[in-house]
Amino acid sequence: MKRTKNINHSSFRKSWSARHLTPVALAVATVFMLAGCEKSDETVSLYQNADDCSAANPGKSAECTTAYNNALKEAERTAPKYAT
Repeated sequence: MKRTKNINHSSFRKSWSARHLTPVALAVATVFMLAGCEKSDETVSLYQNADDCSAANPGKSAECTTAYNNALKEAERTAPKYAT
């Protein structure tokens, strides 16, 4: 008598059950939920200098000059420094 008659072949077959897909579904749902909480995008304008900003926004020339000077200071502070 062969011993293979008593083997349950269905237990060896691969199958997709809900317990294998649950972590994947949970991760995908979490990503979509967190993406929905983001703020909407802001409209950004880039200018080469304060004069370009003032020309585009005539009523905000003082604000353009201040922002440009702050950007120059920030660039000087954070720019990489190389030994020549």
